[in-house]
Amino acid sequence: MDSEASLPPILHVAEAPSVPSRRALATVWKTVVLFWKYFVGAFFCQSILGSVAVIGWTYRLSQRVALRYWWARSDSKQSATRLADKLTSQSHSYEK
Repeated sequence: MDSEASLPPILHVAEAPSVPSRRALATVWKTVVLFWKYFVGAFFCQSILGSVAVIGWTYRLSQRVALRYWWARSDSKQSATRLADKLTSQSHSYEK
């Protein structure tokens, strides 16, 4: 028996609707967020208090990025220890 003979004929193949890809939407969203952050940061930097807040936020962001980079390459990460658990188990002698 011929398996192609038992299939019904295809009369018309409908084309898929034109939808922007996920990558294109993500790129547009990242661009919008970039401009939003730029303008909000520029607005806050118009005063001394806002400038201090922006600098503090940027400093904290750089700490977080550095800590995550360090943790991703540490031996504790390989043993499936959570970063939060590791930090709570450390002694905080510098706070005395």
